[in-house]
Amino acid sequence: MRLGLEPLSVNSFREKIIVKAMNDNDDILSPYLSRVDKADARFITAKLSTFSNLIKSTILKEAFDKPTAYTRNRHILDTSTTLYKLLPKKLAHMFFCFDDDINIKAKECADYCRRIAIDPKAINFIRLHHNIPVNAFSDAPINEDVPVNEDVPVNEDVPVNEDVPVNEDVPVNEDVPVNEDVPVNEDVPVNEDVPVNEDVPVNEDVPVNEDVPVNEDVPVNEDVPVYEDVPVNEDVPVNEYPVVDTESNRVITETSPEFDRTITETISGSDQANPEFDRTISETSSGSDLANPEFDRTISETCSGIDLANPELDRTSSEMSSGSGLANPEFDRTISESSSGSDLVNPESNRMIPETNPETDRVSSVTSIGELTTGKQKIAYEYLSRYVATFNIQPIKPSKATQLSGCIKRYTDNRWWLRKIRKLITQANEKAAIHLNFVNSKRQVYASNITTKNRIAQRLRNDELMSSSFIINELGQRYSLKEVSDLNVSNPKIRKDELICRARGFENLAKEEGHEALFITVTCPSKYHRAFSKSGAPNPKWQGLMPDEANKYLNHQWKKTRAEFNRQNINPYGFRVVEPQHDGTPHWHMLFFIEGEKLEAMQSIIRHYALEVDGDEKGALENRCDFKKIDPAKGSATGYILKYIVKNIDGEGLGEDKFGNDSLLVAQRIDAWASCWCIRQFQQIGGASVSVWRELRRIRIKLFATDTENQNSVLEQARFAADNSDWQGYTTAMGGISTKLKDRPIKLHYELNVDEETGECLQSYYDGELITKVKGLWFAGRTIVTRLYQWRIEKA
Repeated sequence: MRLGLEPLSVNSFREKIIVKAMNDNDDILSPYLSRVDKADARFITAKLSTFSNLIKSTILKEAFDKPTAYTRNRHILDTSTTLYKLLPKKLAHMFFCFDDDINIKAKECADYCRRIAIDPKAINFIRLHHNIPVNAFSDAPINEDVPVNEDVPVNEDVPVNEDVPVNEDVPVNEDVPVNEDVPVNEDVPVNEDVPVNEDVPVNEDVPVNEDVPVNEDVPVNEDVPVYEDVPVNEDVPVNEYPVVDTESNRVITETSPEFDRTITETISGSDQANPEFDRTISETSSGSDLANPEFDRTISETCSGIDLANPELDRTSSEMSSGSGLANPEFDRTISESSSGSDLVNPESNRMIPETNPETDRVSSVTSIGELTTGKQKIAYEYLSRYVATFNIQPIKPSKATQLSGCIKRYTDNRWWLRKIRKLITQANEKAAIHLNFVNSKRQVYASNITTKNRIAQRLRNDELMSSSFIINELGQRYSLKEVSDLNVSNPKIRKDELICRARGFENLAKEEGHEALFITVTCPSKYHRAFSKSGAPNPKWQGLMPDEANKYLNHQWKKTRAEFNRQNINPYGFRVVEPQHDGTPHWHMLFFIEGEKLEAMQSIIRHYALEVDGDEKGALENRCDFKKIDPAKGSATGYILKYIVKNIDGEGLGEDKFGNDSLLVAQRIDAWASCWCIRQFQQIGGASVSVWRELRRIRIKLFATDTENQNSVLEQARFAADNSDWQGYTTAMGGISTKLKDRPIKLHYELNVDEETGECLQSYYDGELITKVKGLWFAGRTIVTRLYQWRIEKA
C-alpha cells in the first residue's frame, strides 16, 4: 500500500487558488511534483510547503533517491512529522518566521490571558465549569456537603429492579403504532394493550447507572427550574496542569440561559482559547442535546473542520494553508485560529470583550489582578497554567520569591510571552537544521545560517534601541545607552581584555606560589555528536540529543568532579571556556593551576567522571579527555587559553580556524550558538569576586590622606591593584586563592532602590518585592559609596 494516496480535502475556492499558486511559483517543489501523480503531489505539498527552500530541497532530494514510491513517501512523512514535533501544534505554522510574527503572537497570547485574568465573569465561569459535579456524565467526585432540597422525599430502600412490572394504569396514547423492532425484556410483564410510539428514537448508547437507587413513585415536575442558589463548594480539587480532563470539562449546568450566553461570548471572543474548553462552551451555548454528548462532540468537531478519519492529514493541510506565505499575516492568523479550535462562527461575540491595548492597559490589568481574592487568583492561575502548557512552556510555580499574583502577571505580559515563544522557535529552527544534518564542517559550521542571521538581526535591533534611549541624572548629564554599553564588558573588546587580564593574573600568582598549570579538554560521548568532523556524514550513534542536553551532561559530570575535589581537599583555580564543535556539540576547555603534589589526583578524578558514561566505546580514552601540562619554558599558560577566548568573542587577529573559515565569521556563529542554547561561555574557577573588582575600579582616587594609611589598608591595596589591572595583587589583597567568599574582607553593599522625588521604595513589577541595587562596597563595618547619582531612562 502506497502512502499519501488519500485525497486532500480543500473545501473553499480560495484555498484551492492558494495551493495552486504555491505549486506553480515554488521553484523547489515544482520539478518534483511533475514526476508524481496528483495524489502524491497533494501529499508532498501538504507535508513540505511550510518549510524553507533549503529544508524542502534536502528532504525531496533524499526522498527521491529512494528506490520505491512507498519508501519515498515514508521518508517525507517521517521527516516532516519529526520536524513538526519540534514545535507545539499552536506554533507549528511559525517555522522560520520573522521576529515581527513572533511579536504579534506574543501579544495575542498575553491579551487572551489578560482578558481572562481581569474579567470576573470569566473567572466565575471557570470556577463553575471545573468545580460543580452536577452532570451525570462527569467523572468528578460528588461533594456530599452540598445541601439538598429536603422537601423532596427520597426513598432509599427501593433499588432499581428490572423485573418491576409496568404500571398498567398509566394512560397511553393508543394511536401510536407499536415499534416491533425494539427488543423487549421477556422477563418483565408488559401490558400488551399499550402501544409504543415508533417515532421516538431510542439512544441505545447511553449507559444507565444501575447502582443508583431511584424512587419511581416521586413524580418529576419538568416545569421546575434548576435550583440556582445551591452554594458551590470550592474545595473540590481542580485538575492540575498540564493534563486537561476532557470528560469533566463537559460538565454543563443548566443555569440562566442569558448568563451562559454572556459567559460563552466573553470567553470565546478570544482566538487563543483552549480548544477543549471552547468546544464545551460552544456546546453549552448552542443548546445541544445533553442526552447524547458524544454526538454533540462529533458535530462540534465536524463543524470546526477536523477530519476525524485522518487527523494527521488535516493538521498538515491546516499548516499548509497557514504557511502559504508571510506576505499575508492576516490570512495566516485566520487559518491558525481555525486549526486551534477557536469559535470564529459568530464574530459578534468578539464585541463582548473590550479591546485592550497591551501597552496602555498593562498597568491597569496588573492592578486588577492584585485586587482579586486568593480563591479567584488560584482559579485564574490554574486555568492559565494549563493554557501555557499547551505551548510546551513550563508553567510558573509559586514559591516564596514568586507570588501567585506574580505568576498571573507574567502570563498577562507580552514581554514574558515574547521571550518564551522566541526561545521556542529559535531552538526549533536549530533543531530542524541539526536533524537534517545542515550543521557540520562541510555545510554550516557551528550554527545554522538562519540562527546566525536571526542573531545578527537581534543585535542590530538592540543597538538601534540603545542608540535611541538615553539616561539622565539629577545634574542633567545625558548619555545614550549605546555609549554606556561601549564602556563596560558588554563591549567585546573590553570583555576580551578583562578575561585575558584575569588569566594572566592567575598565571603570575601560580608562578609565585610554585603551582603547576594544566590545560584540559573534555568532550561528550559519541551519542551527542550529530556528524563526523572530517566528512560531515551523519553519525550512526547519534541519539537525537541536542547541544543544550550535551551541556547539561557536562555540567552534571562537573558537579560530581567538584564534589570529589572537596572530599580530597583539591582546590584548583583558573578558567573554563565552552565552545562548539563543528556540529554544535559543546566541549569544555579548562586552564587550571594546582599544587604539584595534587596534580595527578586532579587528573585522575577528571578522567574518571569524563569517561563515566560510555567510557568503553571506541576512541573514548584517546578523545574524550585530554591533558596538556604547561611547560613555562615552551610557552605561557595564558597563551593556551587566549586562542579560545578570542575565538569565542570577536575572532580578531586569528585568521582562519582549522576548517578554513574566517575567524570573524566564526565568532558570529559561535555567538549565535551560545545565544540559541543559553550556554555560558566563560566561567572563573576559584579566586576573588570580579564584581568587587569592577566596583573598585570606579574609585579613581586614594581613599586615605596619608601614605602610611594607604599602605596598611587592605581596601586601598585592593583598589590600587584593581585600578592598575593587577589581578594577582587584587587576589592577594582579598585573602588569596583558598579564602572562601564569605571570609573575603571586601563585599558588595546593597541598598533599597528609592525614588528620590517621591521617597517611595521601588518594587518589582511582577511580585511587588522591594528592589535592592548595588550601591557600593562594604569593608570593616563601613560603606564606601561608588554609585553617586540617580539615573532615569527616557526615549529619544
